[in-house]
Amino acid sequence: MRRLLAAGCLLALVSLGSPRPALAQLGGLALGAAAGPVTPHGDAANSFKSGIHVEALASLSLPLLPIGFRGEVAYDQMDPKVGAAKLKVASGVFNATFSVPFPLLHPYAIGGVGYYIHNSSINAAREGKIGVNGGVGLELKLSKLRAFAEARYHSISYPGITLKLLPVTVGLAL
Repeated sequence: MRRLLAAGCLLALVSLGSPRPALAQLGGLALGAAAGPVTPHGDAANSFKSGIHVEALASLSLPLLPIGFRGEVAYDQMDPKVGAAKLKVASGVFNATFSVPFPLLHPYAIGGVGYYIHNSSINAAREGKIGVNGGVGLELKLSKLRAFAEARYHSISYPGITLKLLPVTVGLAL
């Protein structure tokens, strides 16, 4: 009985991961969420420790093309190394993606622009600025579920400081 149950579970997992050309050709909209650690770099690395990154996203893949688009809202929080306030950054980002359509696993490049607002722990005032980001990821596409892991570099120039963040995230999208 256990062998039959194990074989049934294995068959279900294999069928979930089997290529579905019709689904891949249709492209489509996916909604998801991701989270992971974020590391400050450059000027901010002297003042802040690694922290947490969370995001919600909507992605659109185009039919029969390796390009797509993704919009995200994200929140990053990092503790100070010495008694200052936490660094908190909220952002809205629009990205383009380029993926290599291997069966099941899809490596991709991602990059775009966004609007980043930080609290006043960097300089005297809360401030929003336009920034850029770019990175790479790996996506596992099952029938309707997409799991992904990615690393990106965000750079935002504020007066007197350039904030550079490297979030490494793992997420799911439907």
